[in-house]
Amino acid sequence: MMTTMCSISDRRYITVLLSITVVFLFADQNLLAPNLTMIADEFGFTDKEKDDKLGANIAVGFFIIGGPIALIAGDRLR
Repeated sequence: MMTTMCSISDRRYITVLLSITVVFLFADQNLLAPNLTMIADEFGFTDKEKDDKLGANIAVGFFIIGGPIALIAGDRLR
C-alpha cells in the first residue's frame, strides 16, 4: 500500500476547494426553501403540488446539474 504525504499548504488548498464546491452545490437549497409557500401561491399550487414540484423536483434538478459541474470543476483544478 502506497501512502503519500501532503504538505500543509496542499491540505489547506484541498480543504478550501472542497468547501467552495460544497457551497456551490448546495447554495440553491438555502435560497429556495424559505420562499416555497410564496412561490406556490404565485403559481396556484396546492400543498401536494408544492411539495412535489417545488420541494422535490427542483431540488433534484439542481443536484443533477450541480453535481457534475462540481466534479468537473474539482477535476480541472487538480
